[in-house]
Amino acid sequence: MKLPEELTRADLRVMYYTGRDSVNIAKVHHYRSGVMTPVGDIEVSQWHEYAEALVAHEHGETELLALIQKARALPWLRNEKEIRAYALEQYMRNESASTSRNTVHEMER
Repeated sequence: MKLPEELTRADLRVMYYTGRDSVNIAKVHHYRSGVMTPVGDIEVSQWHEYAEALVAHEHGETELLALIQKARALPWLRNEKEIRAYALEQYMRNESASTSRNTVHEMER
């Protein structure tokens, strides 16, 4: 999955979860789950793909693993999928890490 170049952590920050129920002509229900971000409503699976791609692009695997370790101690997260999703949300909220990296590089110049 290729990450759109312009997306940043701030763009993928989860503000709240969304959902839509639709019924087709055959009266079959379909439910769509999403997350509202500053750039709009993104389907949950698409958000996970973007978030994972951004972590890889920023070489943030170490930071994500540390967040996963912290999330494992939280009693309301029931399985590895929920733990990873929570850690990805926290990664997107933590802009100081990516900002501080840029500041260090600017100071070296």
